[in-house]
Amino acid sequence: VVLGTLLEEGSRLPPPPTLLRAACPVMSGRCTIVTKIKQEIAFGGGRILNLSDNNIGAEGAQVVAAAISGGKLPQLQSLSLNNNGIGVEGAKVVAAALLGGQAPGLLELDLNSNNIGAEGAKVLAAAISGGGFPLLMQLSLNSNNIGAGGAKLVAAALAGGMAPCVMQVFMGDNNIGAEGAKLVAVAMSEGGVPSRMQWLWLGGQPREGQ
Repeated sequence: VVLGTLLEEGSRLPPPPTLLRAACPVMSGRCTIVTKIKQEIAFGGGRILNLSDNNIGAEGAQVVAAAISGGKLPQLQSLSLNNNGIGVEGAKVVAAALLGGQAPGLLELDLNSNNIGAEGAKVLAAAISGGGFPLLMQLSLNSNNIGAGGAKLVAAALAGGMAPCVMQVFMGDNNIGAEGAKLVAVAMSEGGVPSRMQWLWLGGQPREGQ
C-alpha cells in the first residue's frame, strides 16, 4: 500500500474514536504506520503529535513529514518522535518539512533516542538557521550519537538568533566529551546565547578514560 495515497485518503475518513489510541499502542500488522499517525493526530487535535516508542522508523518519519508539508498540521505545537529509530534519513525529512514553514507554532520537538548521528544534527541545525523554528521553546536530542561535531552545529545554529524563544536544550548521552562541551560553549559565546535560554543539558557524557 502506498503510504502517500493512504495519507491523502485520510481527509475523507471520519476521525477514529479516542479509544483506538489505547487499542493501538505500538506498530503491528493491524496497526499500520499511517493508521497510528492518523489516530494520534486526531487524539491531539492537531496540536500534539506523540508517537514515542512506536518504532516507526524512517518510513514513519516520512509520513509525519508529509503530513506537515501537506498542511495537515498547521496548529502543531508539540512533536514527539522519541525512541523510534528514525535515523539520519528520518531526521532529514522531518527537518525539511519543518523548514517549509507549515508548522510555525511548534514549541517542542523531541527526537531523543533515534540515532540521528552527526549528519542528522547537521540537517536540524540547518533548519534552525533557516528559520524553521521561530517559536521553539524546547529541543530534545538526547542519546542520538551526534558527537562533538553535531552538538557544536546545533549550538551554533541556536546562537544564530533564528530560534529566539528557545529555553531548554537537551543533548545528553551523545558522546560529546569534554572537548565537545568546550566547542558547544565557544559556539554559544561567539553567536550569543538565546536571551530566554534557561537550560542546556550535556549530561551523561563518558568520562575521560572510559
